[in-house]
Amino acid sequence: MPPEVLRTLIGYYLVNRQEDTDWVVLPVISFDACFGRNFSRKWINALPEGVIVRGRDKGRGVCRYRVAETFMLAELCKS
Repeated sequence: MPPEVLRTLIGYYLVNRQEDTDWVVLPVISFDACFGRNFSRKWINALPEGVIVRGRDKGRGVCRYRVAETFMLAELCKS
């Protein structure tokens, strides 16, 4: 997975996460527009499980995801 895709997903998560849930809805169609059709056809299925946790609801142009806590802590320590 290209690092810019992963960075964008994590950035989107940080900006859009609500206080009452760890899950964020990923607008797959918008990410397709940004990264090309490869995002939904290739990259979304290649998300590293140690970093991105996908919800069970897939399809219809959206999916639910969250960033793994251990990864979030590691990223915060780098800053």
